[in-house]
Amino acid sequence: GYGDPIQKRFRFSDGERVVGVSTSDSRGRPAVPEPEPDAEPSEAAPHGVALTRFGRIIRFSLSSHAEVSQRSGRRYARVAKGDRVLRVLPSAGHEHASIATRGGNALAFPVAEVGILKGAGKGVTGIKLKPGDEVLAYDLVGELSAGVEVTTTRGREVVVSPKRYGGSRAGRGQAVMKRGGFQDWAPPLERLDLIFGQGEE
Repeated sequence: GYGDPIQKRFRFSDGERVVGVSTSDSRGRPAVPEPEPDAEPSEAAPHGVALTRFGRIIRFSLSSHAEVSQRSGRRYARVAKGDRVLRVLPSAGHEHASIATRGGNALAFPVAEVGILKGAGKGVTGIKLKPGDEVLAYDLVGELSAGVEVTTTRGREVVVSPKRYGGSRAGRGQAVMKRGGFQDWAPPLERLDLIFGQGEE
């Protein structure tokens, strides 16, 4: 069949839009270490890590979104006027955020540098942008040689890996090229049927 329209489950009359889909099934989420005995439940992993067009990064516990919500949903972020969330990804806490801007800057840093919010907030600066620039690509990676794969305006492919473009949160990153920038990127395809052992390669 065609399934149910998502409008049946969520209300979009207030201008909301879908930026991603995640599963509550533990098989489709990253493996997380055992929490510390005195850890706050509101800060427990796995986390959701969101990045906005203007470079703000937000980390929050997915446990606060485990229960079924009303059609209006539950807010996890508050964005400034003109800004919007690009992606929200599940995290165990050990990954690096890999970011590329449209203007040609690249930066990777540990998500552990981002504090965990207990409620909806604006987050902190993930990457500092030049005037007129914006984030084009974002992913979480667990290997130092992995990262978002972007294409420059001259056709060169670049992998924004922690090994090559590693730095600290809130930095400008490295300018990959003096003229031009990045123009093409697509999120990697996730095969949930393979994750759940129901598909074939």
